[in-house]
Amino acid sequence: MDTIFGKGMTVEDIWSNEKIKKESILPGVVWGIGSYYFANVFGKRILKLPPRINTFSSIATMVVSGILYRKVYYDGMIKKRDQLLIERTRGELELLKK
Repeated sequence: MDTIFGKGMTVEDIWSNEKIKKESILPGVVWGIGSYYFANVFGKRILKLPPRINTFSSIATMVVSGILYRKVYYDGMIKKRDQLLIERTRGELELLKK
């Protein structure tokens, strides 16, 4: 799986928790910004909220959705890392058997 910052995790290059945390920041920020714009337009055009309330609700939507998406992305990367560790262990066991 390739990422914005380059080549993704492979069996030979399994990332640490710190690198996965850094990798998950950008998608969370991008998702939060997109959510802000969507909530802003939705509040103005559909709900017809006053400008001040619309701004506060859009900011709250941005923060919550960005944090939640970062958490989902981080959990997915941790699962991917665990799968790669299992694959590496299986490969090493097969080499030892030969």
